Amino acid sequence: MGFHKRRITYDSLRTTYKEGGVKGLKTLLSADALFAPPELDLGTLYEMLDNDDSKKIEKWLKELPN
Repeated sequence: MGFHKRRITYDSLRTTYKEGGVKGLKTLLSADALFAPPELDLGTLYEMLDNDDSKKIEKWLKELPN
């Protein structure tokens, strides 16, 4: 078994959501380790994903820096 890690960027979040929706984001964030910008609040994203709240996720993604 290997150690599965992913680098998360604002663009990767937007692209993944556009192409795969909530399911795509859940898959993207399912790695053993995530490397993300320190100002990115993944806790908020996980809460929205748990609730399958697409409208809040779309709003949150639009508010991310470029």
